[in-house]
Amino acid sequence: MNRLRAKAAGAARRLGIERATRPAPPPFDRRTVLLAGVERDMRVLEIGPSYNPLAPRSEGWETCVVDHATREELIEKYRDPAHGVDVSRIEDVDVVWTEGGLDEAIPRELHGFDVCLASHLIEHTPDLVGFVQGVTAVLCEDGWLSLAVPDMRYCFDLLRAPTRVGQLLDAHARRASRHDLATLYDQRAYATRLDGHIAWEPSADPRLVELLGSLEGARELLSGPPAEYVDCHAWQFTPASFELAVLELSALGLLDVHVAASHDTVGCEFFVTLRRGADVPANAEELDRARLDLLRRSVSEVAETWAAVLG
Repeated sequence: MNRLRAKAAGAARRLGIERATRPAPPPFDRRTVLLAGVERDMRVLEIGPSYNPLAPRSEGWETCVVDHATREELIEKYRDPAHGVDVSRIEDVDVVWTEGGLDEAIPRELHGFDVCLASHLIEHTPDLVGFVQGVTAVLCEDGWLSLAVPDMRYCFDLLRAPTRVGQLLDAHARRASRHDLATLYDQRAYATRLDGHIAWEPSADPRLVELLGSLEGARELLSGPPAEYVDCHAWQFTPASFELAVLELSALGLLDVHVAASHDTVGCEFFVTLRRGADVPANAEELDRARLDLLRRSVSEVAETWAAVLG
């Protein structure tokens, strides 16, 4: 038997088909994806890093930190051991941003960043269009926006409807700085969990989904949205529906960006790089074909998961 194996191996070598040992692919590292192309000497703007910065100054990055609260306030917010947070990772906040445009909140002399990092933030912005406009205003000519976005299929947004551009236009027209009644109600009434978790892997069984909130909790909103800011997911996306929104908003002249790179969903999130300059098809027919393709893809993405919920 050993002689037969040796002869077979020799024949394989002569034919040039010797089996090569293939190294295992490296484990996925979300930070590597989000920091792709970013060099240590670049000027980085990181928005909302809280207790998990992607480019901390403590590691030598030249980063300007923007958040909704000061470092001291963030430490107090996450000090409770129940959060499981290492508060020592919270860095000094350079700009506390609670209202108005981002480009107005950041002093003009600081404008000209090479890259902006925003992880799980864009879905919280009351005015997504205004947010992206503000980011592009503070970037240098060749700068880009690196995003991590929750995939609605694999988090508590599962049973909410995908966001369409009309909703984004309405929020921008209102210069929204707070989430409206519809948005707050939908999160309280339709948020879900799966096997006790608010985010999960694509391999999880969606038939196990259950409501996270209650109608009684949503009933509190009948008197109107609270006067103070209440955080929630305002926008729900899949990779294709997000790309569609960028394309249409750029075609309408509200954004001047394009999807320069994207990474498929891993875990509960997907990754997108937006660069300056709209990349819109030259004529209306080509634009409509691109839109229809993205619409079909976005419908397919959600339909497959919703069908799985039904079993």
